[in-house]
Amino acid sequence: MPGITNLDEVFSALSKAHVDYVWVELFNMRKSAVDKMLPVYKKNFPEKLDLFQWAYSHQDEWHELVRKEAKALEKKYVLHIREIVVHGE
Repeated sequence: MPGITNLDEVFSALSKAHVDYVWVELFNMRKSAVDKMLPVYKKNFPEKLDLFQWAYSHQDEWHELVRKEAKALEKKYVLHIREIVVHGE
């Protein structure tokens, strides 16, 4: 989730759990999913709302940023990413 999910924390925990591989799934940015998440962001994460809206408006750029971060964390924590899933691709 843009601005909410801390991939470093997730990868660190997975590394400590000695998992064999990781699947990364990006939030589905269909309008219907975004419409459901906007109230959640507004209520619980208002400081992250701008980032969420930017990610929605710039999906290709956001996906690339997440891919790069995941690949860097894959090396940092010596994990294997089996796939990075982006819905609609």
